[in-house]
Amino acid sequence: MKHPVAVQLSSCQLDADGHEQRTHNQYQGVWYQQGRSDYLVYHEDGIQTTLRWDEREWRLFRRGTDLEGWQVFRLGESLESDLRLSGSLLPLETHTHRLSDIPTQSGRELQLEYTLYSGPDLLGNFTLVITLTKLEEDPARGQSDR
Repeated sequence: MKHPVAVQLSSCQLDADGHEQRTHNQYQGVWYQQGRSDYLVYHEDGIQTTLRWDEREWRLFRRGTDLEGWQVFRLGESLESDLRLSGSLLPLETHTHRLSDIPTQSGRELQLEYTLYSGPDLLGNFTLVITLTKLEEDPARGQSDR
C-alpha cells in the first residue's frame, strides 16, 4: 500500500575546507514497501528522487532534465557511482558511516552519514536526516489531506 507522506530533509555538509552548510527542506512524497525493501519517491526542483532501502543497503536515484545519478550506501563500505550533470560525467565514491531506519509513531526517521569523493578529491562529509510523516487519507476522495 502506498502512503502519502510529508518528507522533511535536513542535511549537513562539511566540505574539504571545513566549511559547514546546513539545509532544511520539505516535500510531499509517497512511501511504500515492496518485498523486503521500502521506497520513498518525491520531487524537488524538477528532479525525481527515489530512495530504496532495506537492512543491508540504501540506493538513491535522482533524475531530472540536466541531472541523472545514483548512489549506493552500505555500512562500512566504499562504493562507486556516477553523476551525469549537464552532459558531464562525474565519478563518485561513497563511504558510508551510518545507516539508521528508526520507526516513529507517525512514520520513519532515516539517518545517513557518509563521506563523498570524486576521484582522489574529498567533496565532503554528509549527514542526512529524512523524516517521513504519514498523511491522513480521506476515504471519500482517496486522497490525502493537505
